[in-house]
Amino acid sequence: MKMTWSVRQLLALLTLMTTLAVSVSRQVCEHCNCQISSAEDAQAVYSMSLVCNAGTITWFGADGGVRLELTPFVHSHFRACFMAEAINTQLKISREVAHKPASSSSSTPSQSSSSSSSLSFSPRLGYKLRQLRADSEDPFSGGESEFWLEPLLTASGKSREFCQDVGPGRPLMLFLETASAQGMHGVPKVKFHYDVRKLTPESPQDPMDECRPCNTEEILDSYCSSDFVVLGQMTAASSDPSRDRSDITVAAKQVIHQREPHFFHRVKRSDPHLTGHVTVSSQCGLRPGSADMLMTGKLRLTALSFTCVTYLHEWRRIQHLLECER
Repeated sequence: MKMTWSVRQLLALLTLMTTLAVSVSRQVCEHCNCQISSAEDAQAVYSMSLVCNAGTITWFGADGGVRLELTPFVHSHFRACFMAEAINTQLKISREVAHKPASSSSSTPSQSSSSSSSLSFSPRLGYKLRQLRADSEDPFSGGESEFWLEPLLTASGKSREFCQDVGPGRPLMLFLETASAQGMHGVPKVKFHYDVRKLTPESPQDPMDECRPCNTEEILDSYCSSDFVVLGQMTAASSDPSRDRSDITVAAKQVIHQREPHFFHRVKRSDPHLTGHVTVSSQCGLRPGSADMLMTGKLRLTALSFTCVTYLHEWRRIQHLLECER
């Protein structure tokens, strides 16, 4: 039977297609640095898919919850590290798991506890949702999914760094929720920073991985791919016990490359060098010294971090093997 379409029907169909396209696209944070606002819809639960390997989510008027699906362009095991800044609010970050954690036998669905909680999501029931991806192909189906939340950290102010290893082909599902506290005034705001690193069978799994020396191949690769490459000295070190991180002051005699001009800058006009600050794990035990070094690194979780550090004379020995120009 031949079907004819009226102008009104065609317009209705186009409107529906446009609505579907917008609804789906809004789930994906395509620009790595994205924003959410709870100003118009308090107590909503937002859902976002993060496809970048690094970025920041800024949540204005933080109220309710945010469900984050971290699916980076990494087709193997990966390590996701993140930290958060909670302003005028308390933030709890949990990981979505398929089964109730063993330590949460007393918890019941749809009820928060100090150990874990369970949430049921339905487009038509329960929480007030925004852009929640349904399990079926129809984004407006009445499908319901249930998962358990395993608490990872609670923060007020700036949190410590936290990392999770994830298997190949699986996303990391996180749930962020806020709660007001006595003595906190002003508009609540949350910043969630994340960084993903690919793990290979050869990748060390030791938590001291950040402190180990780089081999020749890693030094050459970091020279070509890092956000900064400098020749200089480590002139000072200070520790932050609450975050298990140390701040290393670097005096750069020569800046070979820096992605942003503010990484290393002149503090005083009379300074013969440029100054930058790099954070490392306190377990590395780095100390200031007078030795000249080649230092490479990247911007990670709002701060510079080392990729490789090697003595200048060692660098001169392998420099001829470079396959890139800076």
